[in-house]
Amino acid sequence: MTDFAGVDPQRVRQLANRLKDLAAALTSDGGTIRTNFGRWGGSLDLSVIAQQAQQVADDAHDMALRADEAMNLLDGAGRPYLCGINGDMYQIPWDTKDIDPAKEAQQEANELSKALADPKAPDSRRIILDVAQSLADHQEDTAYMTAFMVNGGIKDIAGAAGALHAEDGTHENALLSKESIAALAQFGQAAQKLTDLAVKGDYPHPAPDYLAPLTHPTDDDAWSIGMLLKYGPPGDKWNAQVLSGISGGMLDWREKQGAMRPDYEMFPGNGAFPGYYGDGKAWFDDLGLRAVGSEPGAEQAAAAIRANDPVLAVLDKLGDNAQGSRDLLGQDTAASRRYAADLVEYNWQTTGRTGTVDDSEPIGRVLALAASDRGPAFADQSGQAAYNILAAAAKENTTFGSRSQKEQLAYPTYPQSTAVALAGITATWADQLGASSKIAGPQAGGYATLEHDLVLPHDDLQSVMELFTRNDPSAAAMFDTAMHAQLSDAADSRLDVSNLGNMIGLFTKAKNAISYSAAQ
Repeated sequence: MTDFAGVDPQRVRQLANRLKDLAAALTSDGGTIRTNFGRWGGSLDLSVIAQQAQQVADDAHDMALRADEAMNLLDGAGRPYLCGINGDMYQIPWDTKDIDPAKEAQQEANELSKALADPKAPDSRRIILDVAQSLADHQEDTAYMTAFMVNGGIKDIAGAAGALHAEDGTHENALLSKESIAALAQFGQAAQKLTDLAVKGDYPHPAPDYLAPLTHPTDDDAWSIGMLLKYGPPGDKWNAQVLSGISGGMLDWREKQGAMRPDYEMFPGNGAFPGYYGDGKAWFDDLGLRAVGSEPGAEQAAAAIRANDPVLAVLDKLGDNAQGSRDLLGQDTAASRRYAADLVEYNWQTTGRTGTVDDSEPIGRVLALAASDRGPAFADQSGQAAYNILAAAAKENTTFGSRSQKEQLAYPTYPQSTAVALAGITATWADQLGASSKIAGPQAGGYATLEHDLVLPHDDLQSVMELFTRNDPSAAAMFDTAMHAQLSDAADSRLDVSNLGNMIGLFTKAKNAISYSAAQ
């Protein structure tokens, strides 16, 4: 095309979206269309529907790229192609190959950064949504995505949810509009693509740590990062190194918080009704989520706080990524041991008027994925994760058993999903644990990489069993069933029978210890 035609960028976007809808309809309903026309005796040649569906999809993609360029120029990043008496005119190439993706990405990254810095400015929301759409349109364009990353794109995306919330406000405990959630899904998909590129390292060096905005979250961006992952792609689509790094960063952030949940008191004193009192300054206050007193609205606010917990959002994704879970917990480092201790804590729960809600479902998946694969490729990392987790659980049993009266009311039981995961990990490594616990001294625990052997002292192993058995019959039953199944399979090996018998004996001692403590 050589003629100029005036266009409205919003209408170009609308046309691109309608072409996408048409392509989707032709793809999904093409068979039905052909069948019905055949039944009706229609004379139209419908054999080209599949070809047309692909052609329309290609046209939709190209039109989306033109819309992105038009919106980019509208946002003020481009230069006039020629000027007329009625104002500036800009060139939108009909051939999308003539659009410079790296230049467009740089311009859009700059415009996004300005919009996020002042989210309530008149054009900011439109720019944020336009860039989200452009990222979705360019997600397979390496040149565009790399340029966007190099120009601070990951840092900007990390704060997208916060800016959208600033525009939306908090209404009946809802923090984001449907439009904002849709944009976050696009930003989340882009974050997954951008972080893949960051790990591959195919960009000019020396370079900053492009992942740092996600792996070392600021107080201002922690919730925003959580929502980026919550509405982004599934956990198994993320690079394991990236997801492990983000998860570790969020656990570090959690440790610095005064409270992750509002403080619910069963007996507040002074004649007050049970309710939420005195949580002090917390991450959810700035989001407009406030659970105060004993009114029904307080319970709803507490539920919204739980639903918006950024750490749970990230761990939910990690719980679908086996290698990421192993990377987080399966290192012989202080960090891995600290993260294991964080995950087996008993306070992954939300207290309230209607009881305590267990938040540990994603934690249980992370623990199980990290420590349960004994295949040749992952046995050593899984073994190290198993040791880190079980050693932390042994200490947590003491902490849980000595909690205060107030904490006992707030957290009457140990989280179920964590208990089941601990039972499963102990059963998975039962043969080695049964052997090592008979001879290991109290300080001899660890995972020996050369021997591929997991060692846990006798008392620590019993303590782990007490923890997962204490409040959860399902965890105890699962472990008991697994032990007897392994014992049956090992009937021809005296050594294996002895080791598994030791495990069953320790399990009996653990159950008796719990019963004795309860009787006291």
